[in-house]
Amino acid sequence: MRIHGDKPKDRPPAPEYTGWIRMKDRCRNPKSEDFKRYGGRGISVFAGWLHDYPAFLSHVGRKPTPKHTLDRIDNNGNYEPGNVRWLLQRLQSRNRRDNHLLTMGGVTRSVAEWSEVTGISSPTILYRIRRGISTIDALTIPAGKGGTRVVDRRAEALP
Repeated sequence: MRIHGDKPKDRPPAPEYTGWIRMKDRCRNPKSEDFKRYGGRGISVFAGWLHDYPAFLSHVGRKPTPKHTLDRIDNNGNYEPGNVRWLLQRLQSRNRRDNHLLTMGGVTRSVAEWSEVTGISSPTILYRIRRGISTIDALTIPAGKGGTRVVDRRAEALP
């Protein structure tokens, strides 16, 4: 027997079905280990999806790859149409409430994103910022082999 064509009785459920179940659990089940970060802070599930897996699936579609997981575009918003997508885990980690965001040249990015743009490691950028080094220096002075050296020079702002 299958429920919605995705929950076979004798095999594991489809990954989208599992994502739907987990989404509801972390928002509605106080015994869930993730409840505190979701339902406990007011994140809810769109009423039209609570008991209607096909409706959920029609909004979010199938996972593009097995490495994609369910993500809320607005991290403080609910699981609802227009705010849910499948995203790679490494990209989801940039959409966390506790990310350290830096702005340079009018562009705001997470430390991980700045690391990709600049080629300077995330730990080096964070170390510099925590030591009180300016954002522009933290993001533009090349990292040396002997650790972080701050010199009196400014580079052009990166895009």
